Amino acid sequence: SDIDFGQSQEMPINSIIQGMKLDADIKGPLKPLFNYKKEVAAAKLKWQGAKKKIFTKMIATGASVTKVDPVVATVKTDKSSKVVVAKYSKKVTKQEKDDFFLFQDGVELTVIQPLSGTATAVTKAVITKAEMMDGESILGDSDWDRKISFPKLAKNGQSVLLALKLKTPKKPDAGIKVIEGTIEYQNSSGEKIIDCGLVPLKKGATGKKLGVKIKEAGKGKAASHMLSEGESGFTLQIGLNNNSIIAVELYDKSGKKLDLKSGGTSWSGDISTYYFKTKKSLPKEIRIKVKAYKTAASKKMTFTLKNIDLFGNPLKK
Repeated sequence: SDIDFGQSQEMPINSIIQGMKLDADIKGPLKPLFNYKKEVAAAKLKWQGAKKKIFTKMIATGASVTKVDPVVATVKTDKSSKVVVAKYSKKVTKQEKDDFFLFQDGVELTVIQPLSGTATAVTKAVITKAEMMDGESILGDSDWDRKISFPKLAKNGQSVLLALKLKTPKKPDAGIKVIEGTIEYQNSSGEKIIDCGLVPLKKGATGKKLGVKIKEAGKGKAASHMLSEGESGFTLQIGLNNNSIIAVELYDKSGKKLDLKSGGTSWSGDISTYYFKTKKSLPKEIRIKVKAYKTAASKKMTFTLKNIDLFGNPLKK
């Protein structure tokens, strides 16, 4: 060996456990014992084939299968749809299925989908068709199952990352014939500042524009579940779709911009809710200014994936 500890393998372990100093004598010259890159490439190729056989069989038998390919994908522009992650959840018992936030059986393919134009926001994405080669439909049963939740828009606005959730097929090795869906997105431009006026920082207070309202305000958890002890903050509701808002700016009565930490944002329809907090004292009144897009054009497009296996690989003809 090129590396010689000069003692048995048990001794280094005992030395580490006992907190003793560990010495190692290294003799050179050192060189690779084999072509690492070549061996790894061959192993990866073999694993792809073995993985497909193993997990396809496990899905068919109802065994537990999670994250076949834990890839962290970066959204990028491409000329066609590309499956970057395949994930399978185990077949579950009725008791587990009742808690569907934690347990759902099915197939999930994460897809990079180019858009037909540049977008500032994706407003809706739905799967409309999902069919196996043998004719079996693996489309979700309910509107909720067919909805594509939390589509992630690329920074350049030219593609989107979609998580397509489908039912587990009876014959997984049959291959997917087609998956179709629609994407609705918004292309906004220009900016405008909407001054909603001075608003008392107390629960129920309202502004002059956009239906601005203080939902909660005060100090600590007694004022809001979003606050920790020692923090002050408030919850601000704005009657404008979140996709139309660029930023929310807050000022004190003298016109000084407030430096508040964002506690998060939530929205539903045309109502957006913002959470703000600070370890400092809050002013009695705040001026609320909303920076929004001037114009917004809505667009809709379809996407299609054809002839792929459950891993997103093209089927061999």
